[in-house]
Amino acid sequence: MDEITIKVLFFAQAKELVGTSERILKLPTSFSETTIENLKSYIINKVPELAHIANSFVLAVNCNYNSQDEIIKIEKHTEIAIIPPLSGG
Repeated sequence: MDEITIKVLFFAQAKELVGTSERILKLPTSFSETTIENLKSYIINKVPELAHIANSFVLAVNCNYNSQDEIIKIEKHTEIAIIPPLSGG
């Protein structure tokens, strides 16, 4: 089965939950065109530590934010950033 290799970057609380700043994941080729919502669900399935913040983080695909239902293209070496809500002062 063909797969697409992506890099997932974890920031802030996501990094703390997962215990690393990045992880390589392999997606089925059926994800070559998918929605952010589908991609997010797949990543949570593969990285269950993120389930705790599933309703609050957003994904950036190759440094771009997209709407949840927008179709995005995932290619070899796509970079996905997990961005939890940030607090600050």
